[in-house]
Amino acid sequence: WPLGRVNDSIKEYQNAIDTLEKTEKVELINSALAHIHGSKAYLESELSNFAEMDKDLNKAFKYFSKLEKIDVQSLVETALIPSYYGPYYGVYKNKIDYTLLFKKYISLLSIIGGRSSSTFLWANHDYLWHVYEKYPIESSLELSNALVSKMRNCSKGYDLGVFLYQKAYFEFYKGDYDRALNTAEESLFEYVRGNGWENNASIEALGLIADIKNWKGEYEDALVISKKQIEIYKRLGFDNLIGISDECSPLNRIYK
Repeated sequence: WPLGRVNDSIKEYQNAIDTLEKTEKVELINSALAHIHGSKAYLESELSNFAEMDKDLNKAFKYFSKLEKIDVQSLVETALIPSYYGPYYGVYKNKIDYTLLFKKYISLLSIIGGRSSSTFLWANHDYLWHVYEKYPIESSLELSNALVSKMRNCSKGYDLGVFLYQKAYFEFYKGDYDRALNTAEESLFEYVRGNGWENNASIEALGLIADIKNWKGEYEDALVISKKQIEIYKRLGFDNLIGISDECSPLNRIYK
């Protein structure tokens, strides 16, 4: 799926589920099914298939409940999936205090792997997306800068690209368009270096660059980039993510 072949990944996960469902449900099989349903739920959410995401989450939790020994990290990361996506977050936030869950999880990771571990940095990155609108953008940008600096020492390619994307978004949100553009272009470079052009992460970086160029008045560049986005989206099967009603979609940008 990091290469953008999300539909293919979902099919492979489903094949694995179908095979394991026919196997005697010992601890190892229940654990595998919990993990696979959680992973499939995340990928379904990437395609905005929230009903399917919901089904897989329920099945993941069912198998987690059967385990004698639970992988806490996997359970928490599965529980956090709805917090990343708007429509279903409203349903789940009445059942789960995501802010508290993030804080407890980050605290746990600081003990397990230390504050410089990749997992700890990722949890803070995700938590920042969850809370940034509640604080001055300068505070979020300061934390994002710190996370990017630590990730540079931890990983390159896709991981660094994700953290740079967040930093670029906050710079854009703040109105610092020139700096946001430079950071977004670096994010795209890291995505391409890690996984090539045709993947959903590179598409998102292109979208942010197009939005920034729109605000800078560079409309022709934004149009060319938006059309490139659509080409890649269609080749990867992300057709339901480019509707005119979606303000961040390339079609919406072109239509305007």
